[in-house]
Amino acid sequence: LKTLAQAVKLSRFKAVSEQQKIIYMRSGVYFLTETIELDVLDSNLMIAGYKDEQVTISGGKQYNFKWSQLVNDMGPPEYGISAIGTVDAGESNNRVKYYGETNDSMECQTACEKNSSCYAFTWHDNTTGSFSNLCYFRVDGLWVPKSEAGATSGKKLKILAADLSDQN
Repeated sequence: LKTLAQAVKLSRFKAVSEQQKIIYMRSGVYFLTETIELDVLDSNLMIAGYKDEQVTISGGKQYNFKWSQLVNDMGPPEYGISAIGTVDAGESNNRVKYYGETNDSMECQTACEKNSSCYAFTWHDNTTGSFSNLCYFRVDGLWVPKSEAGATSGKKLKILAADLSDQN
């Protein structure tokens, strides 16, 4: 049969009994085009994947469109914000990469923009002791800002868009 709705209707012709009725579906994603209403006639009905094949039944609508990149730029810097979490001065870890010493936050930001693994940056001014003029990249994709005097941080913005006007 072509649809699950047809299979459910056909299963209702089987005499109502305690015997289980099974509709086996082949592997795949099935988008319903109509509501399937089950009632007392569907008692003991089981819908299952054939031989444990993976089956997904979706009440959602399938759309065919392409994403396009709308924005791929650095957001505005945020002053008094650090996004690097806990790291020792001049050190890196699996979340944060120490880039090096830079003259100002713009130099740190520019370095982050040019580095494909950099998701966000934090630069420390000369009031931050051992962190003075140090630039760090956030490389794990997280943005976890916290208030910190003397720090300037920013993150890359990647905004995607899709035109859905021709989808019904």
